[in-house]
Amino acid sequence: MTPEDHAKLLKVAGLLASDNAGERANAAARATEILERNGMSWTDALASVPVETLFVSDTISVEPVFDDEVTRLRSALATSEAMWRSLAEELDTVKPPESSIL
Repeated sequence: MTPEDHAKLLKVAGLLASDNAGERANAAARATEILERNGMSWTDALASVPVETLFVSDTISVEPVFDDEVTRLRSALATSEAMWRSLAEELDTVKPPESSIL
């Protein structure tokens, strides 16, 4: 693309954000003419625009599976009950006998 056409394209591209629909349409047509005159398409023109690299986790939505959540909660409950029994046993070993209570 010639430097002159590049400068024109930049100017016209700014008009693509106009509040006026007619101005936007004219700018799009003019930009397309400039690109075609230089043997380019919009795809060619935008190919060099940097693209943000996405992580797979940004593009995949995983819905929680009900069964997995139930399994997790049952495991947490079993752990809590085991801890409760352990603490109750420990408390029984340190609790003073009934006769020593004032």
